[in-house]
Amino acid sequence: MLNVLIIDAYGPFRRTLKTALIAECPSICLREAGSGTEGLRKASEDTPHVICMDIHLPGEDGLKFATQLASLFPPVSLIIITSSDLPEYRQAALQAGATHFVSKGDETLSDILGIVRGLIGSPAAGV
Repeated sequence: MLNVLIIDAYGPFRRTLKTALIAECPSICLREAGSGTEGLRKASEDTPHVICMDIHLPGEDGLKFATQLASLFPPVSLIIITSSDLPEYRQAALQAGATHFVSKGDETLSDILGIVRGLIGSPAAGV
């Protein structure tokens, strides 16, 4: 079973993404968090295969937090989600340990669903 953790301060986005992921991939185990602190706690309780996180979290430097998550939970697939689709953000996110960089917009959900679909059954994900 693929364990997915969504970390985003914006509740409506978390719920929308959660609903879409469960509808598309009903066999996943999905948890959500509204802050980096809560996300770290939940990741420590049940190691995720995939973390979808907004780069802008309250009280957190998203890039430093991404580096921390990538080092604590290898080989997690870390999907950085942001409304700031700038080349320097993309490069910094990938250097921080992100495996994917998704811009918030019309295609956000389909992009994330495609990534998660590709991981189901992946030996790297252990499922």
